[in-house]
Amino acid sequence: MQIYFENLWVLSMLPLAILPWFKLPMTPIQVRNLPIVPIEKESNLIELLVRLILTLTLIFCLLGLSGPFYGQRTAVSTGLGAEIVLLLDRSRSMDQPYGKVDLNRSLIINTREMTTKKEAAKSVLSNFVSKRPDDFFGLINFSSRPIRLFPLTRSHNSIQGAINASVHGKSLAETDIAAVLLEGLSFFANRSYTASRVLMLISDGGAQIDPRTRQEITELSNRYQVSIYWIYLRGRGSPGLSEGQMDSEGSGAVPEFFLHKYFQSIGVPYKVYEASDNDQLKNALEEIDKLQKLPTRFQVIIPPESLSKTAFLLAFIFFTPFLILSMFEVNRWELPGEQN
Repeated sequence: MQIYFENLWVLSMLPLAILPWFKLPMTPIQVRNLPIVPIEKESNLIELLVRLILTLTLIFCLLGLSGPFYGQRTAVSTGLGAEIVLLLDRSRSMDQPYGKVDLNRSLIINTREMTTKKEAAKSVLSNFVSKRPDDFFGLINFSSRPIRLFPLTRSHNSIQGAINASVHGKSLAETDIAAVLLEGLSFFANRSYTASRVLMLISDGGAQIDPRTRQEITELSNRYQVSIYWIYLRGRGSPGLSEGQMDSEGSGAVPEFFLHKYFQSIGVPYKVYEASDNDQLKNALEEIDKLQKLPTRFQVIIPPESLSKTAFLLAFIFFTPFLILSMFEVNRWELPGEQN
């Protein structure tokens, strides 16, 4: 722990602290005959204490004026949580409301939920972040390319602001899942493993990924020991990801099916949550919240802290006894029976 000074030159005045040992700031007493003044050990002790008090008062006043402060420090803290990288889809389809499947008819729009998927995702993610104070969160928006908004941080106010801002502006049509997965995994590079790690993909679509990129994503996911959660926001034209439909002929050509099968083959913990309304989306985040509450250890950066107030407080504490003693100061020595 290092201490720094804003006004180091003030410390050059510390020799002034010896002034009380030459002369006390008290009114001298005139005595007609010095031999009649009694010599008491208590008086000498009080005088010594007064000089010491005034010296300490001057020292702490000068220290306070010099502006001492602790430099930036790091401390290890523990809690329950994880390191979660949020991959938030900002493609044009996220501007649409949910869609759901009617078993007796073709896909229809969920008319009960007219909130757009991006607005629903923003609301639920903000609530999710607020309930996990010990987590590190990172945020990436993506459409045709990933946009890194925040690295892993415990500054939740910043993350909340970035999530709220993510729903504004125009979206793009294309979605590059491979690029955003690689970008999200890069958050864990050169980082000590101190907590469970999560990639949380919030998207309403999938994508085909070339074999070379699939191999790279698989290797990095296993190397960094990452769990993958896919919050699949079902949109118009999406048949869902049920196992019965997965086994249907030609399903491998559907990007959502392909991505789901690929995630299952990576070899890391993976789970998909389908949401066709706000309640399902909320339930999915609540389940993840319960799963990812393991002991975690992380470093906390403690900003510089001023010590001037402490120095001035100590100066006041030491000076108070002198003020009290000065109230009992004798201005004139009087003998018994002597009249003024």
